[in-house]
Amino acid sequence: MYLATDNVKAAAIATASYGIFVVSDTVVKFQSEGYPLSQTIFMAAGMACLFMGLYCIITGNPRRLVPRYPRFVIIRGLILATNTAMFYYAVSLIPLADAYVLAFTGPIFVALLAFLFLGERLSVLATIGVVLGFTGVVIATRPTGGTFDLGHASAVSSALLFSTTLLMLRRVHHAESDLALAFVPLVILAGAAFLIASFKGSIVPVTSNAFFVFALGGFCQCIANILLVRAFRLGTASVVAPFQYSQIFWGGLIGYLVFGATVDVYTVIGAVVIIGSGLLVLR
Repeated sequence: MYLATDNVKAAAIATASYGIFVVSDTVVKFQSEGYPLSQTIFMAAGMACLFMGLYCIITGNPRRLVPRYPRFVIIRGLILATNTAMFYYAVSLIPLADAYVLAFTGPIFVALLAFLFLGERLSVLATIGVVLGFTGVVIATRPTGGTFDLGHASAVSSALLFSTTLLMLRRVHHAESDLALAFVPLVILAGAAFLIASFKGSIVPVTSNAFFVFALGGFCQCIANILLVRAFRLGTASVVAPFQYSQIFWGGLIGYLVFGATVDVYTVIGAVVIIGSGLLVLR
C-alpha cells in the first residue's frame, strides 16, 4: 500500500532522476561527436559501474550489488541495457528535445502492456489517451517535410523497452536490492559496448579532458539509475511516471546551450499532445 507521503517523496526523487539523466544523455551526445558511439557508451556505463562499486565499498556493503534473484534481475538488465543503447543511438542522430518527446510515449506503452500482459483494463479516457499519444508522435516527427528515420524509430523502440522494465518493477521481490537492479543493466551495457568497440577496432585514445567528461556522464548515470529505481519502488507508478515530462524542458534548454539546437513548432505541439495523452492514460 502506497502512502501519500511516499508518493510525494517518489515524485521528488523521480524529478531529480530525470534531470540528472538529461546531463548524462548530453555527455553521450557530445562525446559521440568525437568518439565512436560504442566506445562512448562503454566509457559512460563503465564509469557508472565504477562509481556504484566505490560507493558500496566505502559504505562497507558491496554485496548489495549482487542480486538475490539473479534470473529476474539479469533478464530485466538485458532489456534495460538494450533500451539504453537504443536511446543513446537516437540522441547521437537527432536533437535531444526530439528524442525526449518520443520517449514520452512511455506511459502510453505502460498502459498498453499492462492491458495486454497484466490484465489491467483501459478506461475510456486511457483509450483516448493512447490514440492521442500516437497522434502526438506523428506531429512531433514533422509530417510536412520531416522524416521518420532510424534515430526516431530507435527512440520509440527505446520507450517501449523502458516501459517493459518499469512494469517488471511491479513484480520484483521486495527483498531485492535497489543497487543490484541499477548495477546489473550497467554492467551488461558496458560489457556489450566494449565487445562491439573491440570487434570493430574503433577504440580511440581518450584525452584527459574527455576522460573527465566521461566520468561526469558516468557519475550522473549512476545516480540517476539508483534514484529512478527507488522512485518507482517507493511510489505509485501513475504518480511517478508523468514527471518524466520535465525532460522536455531540460532537453530543449541543454540542446540549445550546448549544441545550438532549436525546438520547432511541430516538436512543441507534439510534446503537448503526448503529455496530455499520457496524463489521460495515467488517470
